[in-house]
Amino acid sequence: MNSEQTSVEEAQFRLLFEASPNPYLILRPDRNFTVVAVNERYLAATGTNRADILGRGLFEVFPDNPDDQSGSGVSDLRTSLERVLRDKARDLMGVQKYDIPRRDGEGFEVKYWSPENTPVFAPDGSIAFIIHHVEDITDFVLMRERASQESAEKLEQVSERAQKMEAEVMRRATEVKDANRQIKAAMEKVEAANRAKSIFLANMSHELRTPLNAILGFCRLMRNAKDATTEQMQKLDIIARSGEYLLNLINNILDISKIESGHVSLEEGDLDLHHLLHETQSMMHVRAVEKGLSFAMVLARDFPRYVSVDAGKLRQILINLIGNAVKFTRSGGIILRARISSRDSPQRVRVRFEVEDSGPGIRAEDRERIFSPFKQLGNQPRSGEGTGLGLSICKQYAELMGGQIGVRTEPGKGSVFQFEIPLSITRPTVEISDRSPSRVTGLAQGQPRYRLLVAEDQPDNRQLLHLLLEPLGFDIREAVNGREAVTLFEQWHPHLIWMDIRMPEMDGMQATRKIKASEAGAQTKIVALTAHALEDERNEILAAGCDDFIRKPYQDVEIFEALERNLGVRFAYAEEHSPAAAGEAGAVSLAQLERLPSDLLRDLRDAAVLLDGPRCLAIAGRIDADESELRGRLQHMVTELQYTELLQVLDNAIAMRPA
Repeated sequence: MNSEQTSVEEAQFRLLFEASPNPYLILRPDRNFTVVAVNERYLAATGTNRADILGRGLFEVFPDNPDDQSGSGVSDLRTSLERVLRDKARDLMGVQKYDIPRRDGEGFEVKYWSPENTPVFAPDGSIAFIIHHVEDITDFVLMRERASQESAEKLEQVSERAQKMEAEVMRRATEVKDANRQIKAAMEKVEAANRAKSIFLANMSHELRTPLNAILGFCRLMRNAKDATTEQMQKLDIIARSGEYLLNLINNILDISKIESGHVSLEEGDLDLHHLLHETQSMMHVRAVEKGLSFAMVLARDFPRYVSVDAGKLRQILINLIGNAVKFTRSGGIILRARISSRDSPQRVRVRFEVEDSGPGIRAEDRERIFSPFKQLGNQPRSGEGTGLGLSICKQYAELMGGQIGVRTEPGKGSVFQFEIPLSITRPTVEISDRSPSRVTGLAQGQPRYRLLVAEDQPDNRQLLHLLLEPLGFDIREAVNGREAVTLFEQWHPHLIWMDIRMPEMDGMQATRKIKASEAGAQTKIVALTAHALEDERNEILAAGCDDFIRKPYQDVEIFEALERNLGVRFAYAEEHSPAAAGEAGAVSLAQLERLPSDLLRDLRDAAVLLDGPRCLAIAGRIDADESELRGRLQHMVTELQYTELLQVLDNAIAMRPA
């Protein structure tokens, strides 16, 4: 069952629910009986607004009337709902008197209802929801009370009318039962459709990530080969970018699925925000230059650096917004701005990000729907790519982080997408290394020859790991399924096993449990290499006994870092064997920069933010002759386009200066 079928089932349920002539509430079976859905008929009957009811406990909305000495139906309703939870059965309450708070807050209005509470069960037998239906019989009750006070000669006529109304109530009760059955069946279909969609997405993600791992992995191996020509590297870069684009589409679809199912949560942590922004700028600058566009970033001078935030979600919002700007802009450029918009306290601020482009702009009628899933604008130039998910994910993530997103635009004059989020300012906890990552050339001296077992049913992925690790000095053996992995473990006793999860005969989790059950296996490190992407699957894999977890497609550095974490492996890097190169591109220390004037540091940083190479070189040339070594290192970073590293060390130096 696909997402389109799910939408149809949801639409059918919504139509039945809203079109019903009877008042309905759908309650969550928690302590407060929280209202999760209400139809228009119920709002009209109670004189309430949808915003006043949804998400609140039922008895917060309809409290007891302290002035009612005759007894209220509110307490009877609570007893009925608790009886449904205890007996897991429908409960008919009969005629109940309720005092409904007036909308103007002035007292209560008497209502007589015939309520019914019906449980809706989840697949595991627990109660998922409670359908609370009421039949408003106030007119009937009040009429019967008036009839008892009228003259005896009218009693027979009133009684006859009452009997007709009772018959009508019974007829309506039958309709309600039928409607309840239809709503219950529709909700069960929606639940089943959502489960089927999750299974389908998980399977499709696995099937797509597995070949992407081989494509991107072999691209990196070929590009890092010593005999690779410039033309070959350019073509490999095209393949790699296409693969990364496909991976981004897969991740977007999974993100939307997790958002819809409510499985997305914040993962806040300490972060160097300036570093994240410069990293994003470096990555997106390449895309802009490929289209002949300019790209600049402007940070306010008081913009916070060390903060607590969900870095992954913030990075994705920025990349999606800048990526859209690049995609739909034909000439001109893009500007990323960041500033503080307000301060709640010295440690709590709201920051505002803006992505301005010189693209075609957006029509007024399109400004709201662009944030809905799968929406692309007909007046935009066709880019040949995109699913229409990016802005929807941005909106969901911004709101999850406590902020909001919007757009200012005018057709033909570009757009400015802006979002605000709250941040907590923290103290610096981690020093950012000034040295850029280096190519691993082998194992450092004085280490054992580690035995690594690769358990993987796909031959391309086995070969990828073999070619990556064996030249560095590891002993490698391969298993094509879980059963063979267990046998090789017992015979060869590897130090670490790279374990694929989905394999024939015996899957990776079964093999892991079997290996970890032995005394030797308890000492053997097992790292899951899997195309599974959902968080629930990750937890299940780790619970099976795996010591670490890496998703496909993976980067070489993730493999090396896993070996460092789990075995304590120490690697040798390219620059360790090239003293000349190290001297030429040596790291710039904070101690050296402390000797430079503040205005020179700020001028150099402003030029680096704009990626203005000639201006950076000219500013570095102003450094005195007795600091020629420092001047040469800074100029080398500019000519090698090491702007991220340059900005990091400049920001560190500027932050150390008194304000």
